[in-house]
Amino acid sequence: MTKKREPRSPTTGLPATYAEAEAATIIDTLVHWYDLISAVTTSEAGQRIVQNDLCRQLHAGKEATLPTAEIIAMADAGHLCAKLALRAYAATLIDQGREAELLAQTRGYVVKALLEPIVGYPRGYSKTVVDDLGRDIAIGALVDVAIERLSLRKTQAADYLSVALRKRGIALGRQQILRIYRNRRTLAARLAAFLTSQI
Repeated sequence: MTKKREPRSPTTGLPATYAEAEAATIIDTLVHWYDLISAVTTSEAGQRIVQNDLCRQLHAGKEATLPTAEIIAMADAGHLCAKLALRAYAATLIDQGREAELLAQTRGYVVKALLEPIVGYPRGYSKTVVDDLGRDIAIGALVDVAIERLSLRKTQAADYLSVALRKRGIALGRQQILRIYRNRRTLAARLAAFLTSQI
């Protein structure tokens, strides 16, 4: 004879079982963690992350791991983050009275860039790996933290995170979250491939 579960008490509003209460706590925790990092999960944040790194590379000069010519080629191919990084770099040097330090190729690019409109993506692209960069990093981190701190299996973490994200208006299912999590180790390579695909 199986025992029937007692219905939820209408006066208390408490979950009917311990498992439901634990699930609600996990979801609330994931929502809180997401809220703490949500500012870096937008498309604009992804663009800023890449733009800031490219700008840092430009300021590094000869010590940079990415040559200025490649950043200019990315900008010429239509990558907004490269265009903005070059403009910010040039503006900083000009503002500080150090325009003589600008390489000839950077000066040439800036002169040309001032005469053309800013376009967000290379021709043929709409949403890119750059747009999802912050989101994908955040999801990978949230799954890792949920596994470690909440003692969840990977699929459980993805299920709970899916529910938590839906509470914030983000419709990602378990399979999408697991795909993002699985691909987190190739994110840098995919970003580099995208940025250099048109040059």
